[in-house]
Amino acid sequence: MSIETLFAHARAAISTGRKEEGRSLLISIIHDDPDFAPAWLWLSGVLEEPEKRRDCLQRVLELEPTNEAALMGLEFLRLQVVVDQTPPAAPVEKSVAAVKRLGEYLVEQKFIKQIQLEAALSEQAQEARYGRIVPLGDILLRRRWLTTQALGKVLEVQKMARAQGGQASTVNRLGEHLIEQGLITRTQLNQVIARQADLKVRGQHFQVGELLVLSGMLSRNQLQHAIDEQQQTFMRELPQR
Repeated sequence: MSIETLFAHARAAISTGRKEEGRSLLISIIHDDPDFAPAWLWLSGVLEEPEKRRDCLQRVLELEPTNEAALMGLEFLRLQVVVDQTPPAAPVEKSVAAVKRLGEYLVEQKFIKQIQLEAALSEQAQEARYGRIVPLGDILLRRRWLTTQALGKVLEVQKMARAQGGQASTVNRLGEHLIEQGLITRTQLNQVIARQADLKVRGQHFQVGELLVLSGMLSRNQLQHAIDEQQQTFMRELPQR
């Protein structure tokens, strides 16, 4: 069987959730052809240990120095270390009677001070005058008044409160849809949202779906299938003339 055929089987196995089978095929390919960069790249997505994933991505760059997927994967691993080393935030009260704005949560839970919130809101208003819509969380992260871990926790509380208050959108966003389908967990989604915010502060913009794939939490086929399902749901719920 050719390398290309084995690689096609490996990708098919991984895309349908059979990671162990796919991993074994990729290792077999690399054993036969250590210079086959696509196998190293896909292997990085099915390994659990960050060090081993990093080794695979670095091998890809040795073979293909401009490989964008490998460069993005290494950057994601670097940010993962930064986020994991962030000191634990103060506990967040999870039973919230009503949905409140992000700033109110952050002040109530003592993540930031009232004066910091007012300064951030003022900066947000100033940005709006120039036609730039900047989320409050991005401003707080940029000023280093808030950690990505804290932001992720508060966003989780807000989502829970909205659900309890009956304010959830009829058409779920991608992350919520993936959770409903059992493809990712709430914790994984919050981790990726926090990392997305951290990347945005650094001038790098990624969609949540992209980061889920780069982190190995989701395959590209699973992501595309979820997007297709969302679009179909949206079309079904459009008002009929």
